[in-house]
Amino acid sequence: MSEFLDAVCFDEFIDVAMNVLEAPFTTPTWEEFRAAALAPIILLYPHREVSAEKIVPAIPATTIDRIQWISNGVAEHTFHEYLDTRGSSLLSVLLNEIQYANRDARNLAQRLMAFVIERPALLHQLVFRIRQAPVLLADMLMAPSTCALACSLIASWEYNAGGWNRDFQARADHTTELLAFEDAVAVLGSHLDAGTVPANELAALYQHIYQLASGPRHSSRHYAALSLLRQELTASVASDQFTVVAALIGSARVSKNKMTAFCAALDLVSESGGADRIEPPEIVSLYLDLLLQQGERVGPRQLEMNSAQCFVSLALRCEETLLPDS
Repeated sequence: MSEFLDAVCFDEFIDVAMNVLEAPFTTPTWEEFRAAALAPIILLYPHREVSAEKIVPAIPATTIDRIQWISNGVAEHTFHEYLDTRGSSLLSVLLNEIQYANRDARNLAQRLMAFVIERPALLHQLVFRIRQAPVLLADMLMAPSTCALACSLIASWEYNAGGWNRDFQARADHTTELLAFEDAVAVLGSHLDAGTVPANELAALYQHIYQLASGPRHSSRHYAALSLLRQELTASVASDQFTVVAALIGSARVSKNKMTAFCAALDLVSESGGADRIEPPEIVSLYLDLLLQQGERVGPRQLEMNSAQCFVSLALRCEETLLPDS
């Protein structure tokens, strides 16, 4: 677009396009989107309104979790209804400008990234576009609002290799992915130094990559990615590590995948060497009062040796406060 318009007209176009995109009637907010997803089902089956949480779960707090939320079930079907709207068309035009322009003198990418995280249909459209144009990941990384999400997309990138020399191609793809993730984490580190990435987004990123590294399809590249992220968090201000651990513990109390968040918190504490600098009752009571009560128990499949030793150490440190009086 900037190639066909003079500077004044282009500036006016960007301002008008963003004003229309940001207008409340153009695209729904997260709550409006959830209401739109629920509406057809409740209209047909009014009695199901009492179980709305089961039809469309509550909206998660972090961008990474929200992308997973909108990628499943009724929410995903609702997203496709917004693909041919005015907002979708405008976003495509603006993403074209970011992708193909030589420079971003108007700081359009930063402004757009900060806005799309507030509008589910636009955010999911951006993620779809990333699959076709990975170059946009660079713009996501440079924006604090989408940096953690970009790191998660790189870490979970899936390749469609051909049938020729598949083993060699797979190794090359995994090496390239790890190099890309290393660069992405370095950019994340600059945002950490500036204090512009919320702790809950960092916790969601850590939990996401921990789950990739410990899941049934885990590979060496996911372990390496987890190690890179852990090193970056460890190299940051000590208080950042503790806020991320606290966010992981908080996530474990409310998320469906409580055990993964609990194990991720222990992994970060044990591998960063910060076990002696945190208050143990929160993480120990989380296991005793919540996970055990729901029948979940840790074992060799959930915890590495270092994490298990760390958990025992934390439990021993708060033994007196947790044991009932005899």
